[in-house]
Amino acid sequence: MALLYVCNAGDFHYENVLACGEHPVLVDLETLFHPTLPVPEALRAGRFTQQLTEDSVLRTHLLPQQVWLNDELEGVDVSGLSAKEGQTLPFLVARPEAAGTDEMRFVRQKSALPVSRNRPRLKDCEAPVSPRDYTEQIVSGFASLYRILGRHRAELLSASGPVAAFADDQVRVVLRPTHTYGWILNESFHPSLLRDALDRGRLLDRLWEGIEWQPRLRQAIRFERRDLERGDIPCFTTRSGERHLYASDGECLENFFDGPAMNVVRRRLREMCEAKLEKQIALVRCSMATLDAAPSMPAPRPAAPVSSGTLRERLMRTACRLADRLIDLAWTGENGDLASWVGLISLGEKTWSVMPSDLELYNGLSGPALFLGHLGAITGEGRYTNIARSALDLAWLQSSELRATVPDAKVSLGAFSGDCGLVHVLGHLGRLWRDPELMRRAEELTGLLMPSIAEDQSFDIISGGAGCICVMDALHAATGSQTALDVARACGDHLLEKATAQERGVGWKGRIQAPFPLTGFSHGVAGIAYALLRLFRQTGDDRYRQTALAAIEYERSQFLAGVNNWRDWRVLPGDTPDTPPRAFVAWCHGAPGIGLARAAALPWHDDACTGDEIEIALRTTVAEGFGNAHALCHGDLGNLEFLLVCARRLSSGFAQKHLGRLTGETLGSIERNGWLCSTPGCIETAGFMIGMSGIGYELLRLAHPDEVPSILLLEGVRE
Repeated sequence: MALLYVCNAGDFHYENVLACGEHPVLVDLETLFHPTLPVPEALRAGRFTQQLTEDSVLRTHLLPQQVWLNDELEGVDVSGLSAKEGQTLPFLVARPEAAGTDEMRFVRQKSALPVSRNRPRLKDCEAPVSPRDYTEQIVSGFASLYRILGRHRAELLSASGPVAAFADDQVRVVLRPTHTYGWILNESFHPSLLRDALDRGRLLDRLWEGIEWQPRLRQAIRFERRDLERGDIPCFTTRSGERHLYASDGECLENFFDGPAMNVVRRRLREMCEAKLEKQIALVRCSMATLDAAPSMPAPRPAAPVSSGTLRERLMRTACRLADRLIDLAWTGENGDLASWVGLISLGEKTWSVMPSDLELYNGLSGPALFLGHLGAITGEGRYTNIARSALDLAWLQSSELRATVPDAKVSLGAFSGDCGLVHVLGHLGRLWRDPELMRRAEELTGLLMPSIAEDQSFDIISGGAGCICVMDALHAATGSQTALDVARACGDHLLEKATAQERGVGWKGRIQAPFPLTGFSHGVAGIAYALLRLFRQTGDDRYRQTALAAIEYERSQFLAGVNNWRDWRVLPGDTPDTPPRAFVAWCHGAPGIGLARAAALPWHDDACTGDEIEIALRTTVAEGFGNAHALCHGDLGNLEFLLVCARRLSSGFAQKHLGRLTGETLGSIERNGWLCSTPGCIETAGFMIGMSGIGYELLRLAHPDEVPSILLLEGVRE
């Protein structure tokens, strides 16, 4: 893996690695010294993000990685290290039916990944070994050879050295995935497309899709079409020391690449250092963690002493340590003007992948920017503020470039899953830094939200209209924006229209699989009711309050007295018709989030049951909500936010009694074991709701609750 990384190699998937005794045998060495087809310089965010992947060990395709994801969030691992037979391909494959008869035809069916020989087996064991069990050996081997190559870089790079010997070698250039060419070629033989050459030609025109991101491909399309029309997979080559691209018949496209692949290999050898090695090791660990089906706690670690000082000093010290680690893991541009992270991203209940951060608040760039921006403001440390600005600038560029290259792209709703969350962070940091340009950007994005509202099928805080209401409410309070208020009203009217009557009250069935509307804050009626009550406070329109009260009535009907919690109706992997009712204890689902919603909305709704519900939720949270990972969405610090709000706003004696103790215990756990993200094996990831930046933000808020607003309640910045 270290050799392939240094040689800028790719395409070593499961069909190109054979396990032979104790040795991996590599097949198809034609993609060593592979050149990169760059994104245009005008698309700065796209070009920078591409470089993150191209400059990482992930591009070898040896490491586990989910690819070919479809709308149902299925994926398949085809990596050389861990791909296994039997995985269901996330697309239908044409297979013959009724073969040997005059009724034979092709039908599209689900198909499994074929048997391969890429995974080794231990002697006398039928099942292949799991590479996850050998993560530390893989990391150690990679690091060892990386350092050896670094020590010998001078002789490797010399004019008569081994690298220079490859300068005239022919390299295959994979302009597009071979399976893309194969799909187009196979589909082009469908009888419906063979009756008229124009019909077949229209299918081949699919090659033009995505040309906005890779305009240089325009030069190659005529050669791709020619090879496909001949029934061949298009084939291109170059030489390691050249910029030219050669078609299958030898025709030359001069200076097709920005530079020869040899330059990339030389640069990589020159720049090898411990800081870059640390980033690559982090990617190896993240990639291996994707082999776990669900988040899991790591093995116990040796006890470490708890640091000295007051609780606030310890909180700040740990928040700064975490921020420094985020900076160490950050990938920055040549001028430091852009910053990003590559790490674990959740793609559903059981699917994880490793990829660069996008713009969103849940997993993406907005979260680290928010944490580091607030930390810089409180500590006065410029390095935190600077990288926060760089991350926020990249998030803005990502949003702008998507809208510029995809004219019909919608600006997404939801407080945590798209552009609307970026609006919240722009508003936060624009006001915190007194930066009118950031406020202008927030207003610009707000003005583009309206067309997305009618298409909202999520409705919730995370990715739907309820989250948008809260973000717009905070922006309107900060700036007086009439546009923000109009968008909030439109979202509220949409939620009223889509509410469905239940046996008691109303609910919303969103995109998550469930037989009945969900309870809870993140995806359920508690969060939606909270948003509608905020809108009622802002507008005085009693329709919003009445619908919120009906939603609360539905949620009350889902209370499970035996466990002092509210039922979680999600259908999770492994569930059967006999699965007993379950309840979760987290901000996202269950007592902490429901109690938090009720407590925050007390100024607008306080009936005879609300106080009891808050008290029940507090006791359930204290009894069952700690000792897990530390993250916000479903971890100890998210649950601590509920206690903090109740202790400060309600003067709850029970919350005050346990807040200090549980804060100390959670902080002590972090000091002893490190921060535990809500990821498989608690692997580090930069994201906000399940990762490091959210952990750091809540530590900062616990230390300075008067200055740092609650993001779990989507509060705005305080003056």
